[in-house]
Amino acid sequence: MAGVRAARDTLQLRSGSSLIVGAIDMSERLERLDGLRGVAAVVVLFSHIVWATLPAWVVGTGLWTTLVATSPLADLYDGKLAVSIFFVMSGFVLVRAGASHRVGLPALGMGRILRLSIPIAASIGFAFLCFSIAPHAIDGLRAAMQQNDWLQTFYDPPDLGLEDAAVSALGGVYDYRFPLNPVLWTMRIELLGSLVIYGLCYVPGQRFRPLILAVLLPVSFFIVDRNYTSFLIGAAMYEAWVRRHFLVRWLAWPALLLGLCVASAPARDLLGAQNARILAAGLIVYGVLAGAGGRAFGSRFGVFLGRISFPLYLTHFPLLFTLGAAAYVAAPQGLGAAVTILTVLPASFLLAFLGAQFVDEPVVKLSHRLRGHADAWWRWGSDRVKRRLPARTAA
Repeated sequence: MAGVRAARDTLQLRSGSSLIVGAIDMSERLERLDGLRGVAAVVVLFSHIVWATLPAWVVGTGLWTTLVATSPLADLYDGKLAVSIFFVMSGFVLVRAGASHRVGLPALGMGRILRLSIPIAASIGFAFLCFSIAPHAIDGLRAAMQQNDWLQTFYDPPDLGLEDAAVSALGGVYDYRFPLNPVLWTMRIELLGSLVIYGLCYVPGQRFRPLILAVLLPVSFFIVDRNYTSFLIGAAMYEAWVRRHFLVRWLAWPALLLGLCVASAPARDLLGAQNARILAAGLIVYGVLAGAGGRAFGSRFGVFLGRISFPLYLTHFPLLFTLGAAAYVAAPQGLGAAVTILTVLPASFLLAFLGAQFVDEPVVKLSHRLRGHADAWWRWGSDRVKRRLPARTAA
């Protein structure tokens, strides 16, 4: 999810070459993916708002709510679908970024760990601050929504001290338990998926990558973890793209619309929820790459959403269950959900903008610098080892 901008930044245009058109076209497509990534982050935000304050629109308790909950309209607040879209996009852009970099695999891995760890630590610190200021706000929301089973059982902010929060923050992407900010469960998958994709980029001979992907796809789907299948689908899309046998413009809108239908409840019941979402995410990303919604996703607002998407994803949860919960309880009867949305949405956007400005974007630059230094040290150490090996062999 955090790799689209990095891939776009590493685009290299070859003047006077027939590759210029393809490179410019790819740059435009990466901007569209930026917009799609931003929309997906907003979908995750709305999914938690709807689950917390409007659960009828998820489970369907009446005629209209059931019609919406079982239709593609429910994709607008399907957070799990949005996460699958994140993973597919990461696979696509990271294999491109890895193939275009001239640094070693260890340096890429170190840069990726740093790029994810610092924003994660900052989000845990923000969550600790929120729940220290308003530790009982969620209790008031639960009292007002006693029939909401998800709200009663899904999240219970722990009573952690500063030391515990610091340990959780230092755990970063290595940890899989984030009691202060549950949305961070995806970050470990994001890191491991990134490392797999980077490893693919260093397979000798580009022509072997599709064969390796053909082996890894069923392994990840049936044996390992289907979340990684999404990364591999994105990587396979890129491999097809570079071979000019991938994007068909007239299939753009049918693919996007079919993806939205596949993600809906009837298809999930038929195919299995996770299977349907992975397939839908692949179709949606394909449709956007092929041109569906290009003006909207590639607009200034779309690119802005992409810019703030990572901090928006990282910070919205503690904000919702402190400020949002307090807003719901204080709202007039029957207006709780509306007041929550009107409170949380602008606050989340503002916080995400500040996070992008002062945390996310500086960390991207820092990770690029570290990657260069780490690669220089790695190559220096490798050269030293290579020089000594013949001498020892001769001795």
